[in-house]
Amino acid sequence: IWVASDRGLEHFREGSLVPFTTRGGLRPRAVFASRDSSVWISAFATQEITRIGPRGRDSVHEPPCWCYRMAQDSSGDIWAFSDTFVVRFHGLRPSKVPLEGGRLLAIDAIAIDPSGTVWLSDQAMGLVRVTGGRLDPVAPAREIGRFNALVSDRRGRIWVGSGGRVVLYDHGKLSLFGAAEGVRAG
Repeated sequence: IWVASDRGLEHFREGSLVPFTTRGGLRPRAVFASRDSSVWISAFATQEITRIGPRGRDSVHEPPCWCYRMAQDSSGDIWAFSDTFVVRFHGLRPSKVPLEGGRLLAIDAIAIDPSGTVWLSDQAMGLVRVTGGRLDPVAPAREIGRFNALVSDRRGRIWVGSGGRVVLYDHGKLSLFGAAEGVRAG
């Protein structure tokens, strides 16, 4: 188990948390666990990523973004984003993903559903499906809010957590769950 804390990065071993040294000092960190047991770590405002995996430690120097939220597709590639663009890591090689069909303002979250479709939540475009290099908005930003979590379940439904409520996008149907439905903020 890996934990990003205010003390840096820690690895849970034999009943205790052991500090793990990475670049960036005592900064907020993002931690993403991939299916091959690798852990991707980025420290706020450093634009460096460390991948710790079965074969040891690797560094991605100067990726095109501070990748604090990531998702993994079925081929093993890692997807991340900056405010206005999406990045795909094939191994340790990052590349910007060319997208048409709209202008991203500030991406908040990313997820990949079981069919391999990439989903974004963006402050201007709302909930967006990425299909064939094209942005396809499916729910407006006013419906999903911002600073949210984005998760796909095994049935391909997209769940968005935002502002004390949960939004469900179920293959074309949008449902909102708030305090009246038992969702509690905080």
